[in-house]
Amino acid sequence: MDRRGFLVGVGATASLLAGCMDDPDAAAVPGNETERERGAASDTVPPDLSYEVEGLGFDMTLPPRHTCEGANISPGINVTTVDDAIDTLALAFVDESTGEPYVHWLLWGLPPTISVLDPGIAPRPRVELEVDATGISETIVVTQGTNSAGSVGYTGPCPPAGDPVHTYLMTMYGLDGPVDAEPGATYDEFRRAIEGTVLSTTVYAVKGKR
Repeated sequence: MDRRGFLVGVGATASLLAGCMDDPDAAAVPGNETERERGAASDTVPPDLSYEVEGLGFDMTLPPRHTCEGANISPGINVTTVDDAIDTLALAFVDESTGEPYVHWLLWGLPPTISVLDPGIAPRPRVELEVDATGISETIVVTQGTNSAGSVGYTGPCPPAGDPVHTYLMTMYGLDGPVDAEPGATYDEFRRAIEGTVLSTTVYAVKGKR
């Protein structure tokens, strides 16, 4: 596979005040008109939240090992800024290109102190991990949801050959409380569980084509 086929777009940030999130999907779309309107109407600065996806950057390729053309493992995440107001973090990786969202990864239960999430999270509903939390090794248990392939955990981008470019949104949510969803929850269940708890979101738009 030509590695140029998977390109990362500009990382974008969309933020919401707690309790103002009527539709969790709205926060996941960079430049969403609803978000611009809400931002203009509020003088409150949302909590800071930033992260990096290993191997991604402006005009950088998505490494094949994170797609169906390679090992198909989840990417590493480096969390760089988390405001003190944020209680927990969650991730969603969703293809928004086909009308009906195709879910590639749902993960929640990350502590706000986490610095590094290693690649290759095991495909189980609950996974115990040793993570770097602000320079200190910490044992945590994260929870994963069900992807659109019908399995739990991560499944990488795999657009049909010849399709137009697909856009995959990698969204980190900064929440003010735990996600009240069962291990293996669907995307709809995850969205309902975080409704009203989102303080900030940061989104990477990843482009994929084969």
